[in-house]
Amino acid sequence: AKALDAASGGVVVIRIRQVQTSGLFDMPLNMVLSSGGKKETHRIRIKDREHKFRMPLLSPPSSIELDPDGWVLKTLSVLKN
Repeated sequence: AKALDAASGGVVVIRIRQVQTSGLFDMPLNMVLSSGGKKETHRIRIKDREHKFRMPLLSPPSSIELDPDGWVLKTLSVLKN
């Protein structure tokens, strides 16, 4: 994920990949972005091998939660640019 200053079009980019070998899942997921003391919940749909989501933000994110209620079996890794 990468965050930029809002004055320059601040955006966070989230890349999600399905890496299992048994086929792809088609499912909705909640993603919670915390930024500037506020939390925004976005419902995203995962259906392809790889997705990139671009979310505008007013300030760099303090946290990003994917599937905060833990409905999906997953392994997460965070890469910061």
